[in-house]
Amino acid sequence: MIYWPFDSVVSTDGEGNETYDREINSEKLRKIFKMLYTDGVVMAANSNALKVSVSSGMDISVAPGPCIIQGAMGLEENSTVFTVPAANGNLARIDSVVARVNTSLSARDISLVYLTGTAAASPSAPSITRANGVYDLRLANIRVNAGVTSITGSNITDTRLGSECGVATAVPQVISTNQLFTQYQAALTEFLDYVDQCLDGTVAGRLQNEIDAISDETQEGTLAYQLLQVRNSFTALQNTINTTVNQLKFMPGTQFTTAVMVPILITDSKKSIYFDVPMNRVFDASIRTCTHVDSSMRLKYNGYYIIGTASTLKPLTSLPGTITCTIQQNGSIRVHMALTRALGSDIINGRMGLAFGDITFKFE
Repeated sequence: MIYWPFDSVVSTDGEGNETYDREINSEKLRKIFKMLYTDGVVMAANSNALKVSVSSGMDISVAPGPCIIQGAMGLEENSTVFTVPAANGNLARIDSVVARVNTSLSARDISLVYLTGTAAASPSAPSITRANGVYDLRLANIRVNAGVTSITGSNITDTRLGSECGVATAVPQVISTNQLFTQYQAALTEFLDYVDQCLDGTVAGRLQNEIDAISDETQEGTLAYQLLQVRNSFTALQNTINTTVNQLKFMPGTQFTTAVMVPILITDSKKSIYFDVPMNRVFDASIRTCTHVDSSMRLKYNGYYIIGTASTLKPLTSLPGTITCTIQQNGSIRVHMALTRALGSDIINGRMGLAFGDITFKFE
């Protein structure tokens, strides 16, 4: 078992080297923290943490902020500036900025790294690394058009909320009881098999005939009647177990309505709204998609109501655009509203707001 923190008793070997009886290395600590926290940027106190933005000319800046990667924790205390290489020739290129953990002996750090893509007629972002002790979180993509001498805000796509980064959170405490109920069912089956083995064919047949003939309680003192009561009790228990197991899971075809009060983030030049809805039940392995069915919500941002008013709830579809829902690894559902037009100038891009009301999802 791995455990800490406990004081070590220091002793020395025959050559005078110190040894510790309660030592624990960084790999073990990362293993524990990985079970407690999801990977991503820590935005609890600052939604601009590690956000990539324009500095000047061909320079871009990464804001200070913390992150958690594979159980390792990093805090960038200062803004980091990268100079974007110019695109050669007549083709555009997409570059990326990543937060990278490197556990190799020569590195042992978390750093911000600029990845240069490949120029093409239809360029794509460079691949990130997740092997051999290196693990990247993609913070942003930067489109570098041919011949440009400066980077604009529209050239930068914030990917901190995407599947290759995400927001670091404590791992939700969703406990699956499926194994427990499976044990109950196995024990019940084993018991019934044992009863069958205890009765030879003649006795079993006679008892079955007596059980089938029972129509009232006049025979309640007989062995057949008692076995019938046991069988009925276990059948009822098994039905309860099956019902409970199904209720603990989201199954394909399930439609579920929940009340939410969660933070929202507006990005992509005020044309994308993201928020995560936590779930307190597990998803059946056969579920492939999640869709938004209906909602009555208020979205409040920097003092303004984007949807609804102080007293009126409205559906998310009050804003023109599309809504997509994605089931996250931590069990939450990420809602993304892609707007057909940008929000008003009185709303500031990249800050946190609030969503509250009811929302209905369907799982298939």
